[in-house]
Amino acid sequence: MQQKHITYWLLTICGFIVAMIVIGGITRLTLSGLSIVEWSPFAGIIPPLNSEAWNKLFEKYKLFPQYQKTFPNLSLAEFKNIFFWEYLHRFVARSIGFVILIPGLLFWRKGLLSQELTKRILFGLILGGFQGALGWFMVKSGLVDRPSVSHFRLAAHLLLAFLILAYFLWLALDRLESHMPHLKSKLSHADLSLQSLFLFFIFPLLILQITYGAFVAGLKAGYFYNTFPKMNGEWLPQNALYLDPLFKNWFENAVTIQWTHRWLGICLLLAIGFFWLRSQSATTSRSIVKLSTIFLGLALSQVGLGISTLLTHNNIFLASSHQLVGCLLFACSIWILHRIKAS
Repeated sequence: MQQKHITYWLLTICGFIVAMIVIGGITRLTLSGLSIVEWSPFAGIIPPLNSEAWNKLFEKYKLFPQYQKTFPNLSLAEFKNIFFWEYLHRFVARSIGFVILIPGLLFWRKGLLSQELTKRILFGLILGGFQGALGWFMVKSGLVDRPSVSHFRLAAHLLLAFLILAYFLWLALDRLESHMPHLKSKLSHADLSLQSLFLFFIFPLLILQITYGAFVAGLKAGYFYNTFPKMNGEWLPQNALYLDPLFKNWFENAVTIQWTHRWLGICLLLAIGFFWLRSQSATTSRSIVKLSTIFLGLALSQVGLGISTLLTHNNIFLASSHQLVGCLLFACSIWILHRIKAS
């Protein structure tokens, strides 16, 4: 029973990471990410507790581009609203460290953690610390001369968050399958083509789509061309390829980035649909069949939420749901990868 508690602990860490990612998305949508202009890993845990502390923070905020160029008439009450989301995002991120460290120390003292698992947990904790530093590196890019962060740094920050999620989920799945044998099932020879399809096409495409999702968020590319499937009556807008050299459009042109994110999503859905169809063979392991069905359902939901978010000009509830389902879709892909490796 105590060994199961370790599995539940690892899954709880994953839950906190998903919450951090979703709150990070809300932080972007509410333009709250530049409201805290300092990085105080320890002192920053305590929020402002009186009027003097609030005014001090607000005066610091006024010295930076977001206030001067975007919100020059922002009141203290409005500042408190945007401060809330950035503070919550950082608070949850810090909480993950405690969720890892405190139960980990208790399990270690009771002798429930193997030496190998202890090393892996410590490495995950180091990854979390690096993620915090990378987050501040991202925020700093919006505190210099423009009131927005680098979309490249934002993508790196998001991808590292997904990497940490994958890391702890993999550890949890290792343990989950060790004490729940009914989750295991050997893959057949018919699964080899499915493995290749998933490893070399679907999973890389999913990572690319996550990256472009970060580019869309960083460049605020979702706030224009709010029609689907065409972009204001055009399949490919004329200003989608104006940068020279041509390849720069896929990295710096917000129109091209939104267009790419749209159609990568459709391609990914079709690929997942094909994967599901191939998995329905009687020779395919039951676990892959079940996971592929869940994977397809999440992909359909994700595309639907993405289109709805676009058509509603980035409704916060829909956009946050889009981010949440994206996390679940990624988590499901990690479980499929884990099952493939188990063969």
